[in-house]
Amino acid sequence: MSTCYRVIVLGIGEVGKTALLKRYIGEEFPLSYIHTIEDTYSTNVPYEHFMYKLDIIDTDGKGEENLTRSMYYTQGHSFIIVYDITSRESFLRVKKTYQCIRTARRMDDSMSLPVVIVANKSDLSQHRVVQMGEGEILARALKASYIETSAKYNINVDEVFTTLITEIRDQTKILVKKSKKKSSCSCM
Repeated sequence: MSTCYRVIVLGIGEVGKTALLKRYIGEEFPLSYIHTIEDTYSTNVPYEHFMYKLDIIDTDGKGEENLTRSMYYTQGHSFIIVYDITSRESFLRVKKTYQCIRTARRMDDSMSLPVVIVANKSDLSQHRVVQMGEGEILARALKASYIETSAKYNINVDEVFTTLITEIRDQTKILVKKSKKKSSCSCM
């Protein structure tokens, strides 16, 4: 038996969202830019004696807030927010995207959510404009995980999803504990 989770992949255009996903599911790295409107990838992932089914939604990179994007924010179980290490604009968009997710879900500061921030295109380090430390600091501030990847060379791609599944599992444990506390009663 497997548990299904909807993973939403966000980021502005050309940060490598589709390339990252194609590599994860075992396809070749696309040699040209693929403009995505929306694609869904489904995969089963064995992890620590459990099977996780991931429905991964590859979103468009337009970035404007619209009804569809709000739907992604509220219906996702977890999120991968991708930026390109050679694009300051894509990095600056991460925090706004994260805040939009929390706002759409009506989350207060005490609530957490499985999120992995992905700094993609590490193979282009000679053109880097966003330093690794900046990404790590942002991830800590947002209480998210951080991973640098290269979809082109398939570096750390699997780790993104392993980390996400770990966060999903940990979040599920927290929610189960909270629901048990709420449902327990004592009689006097």
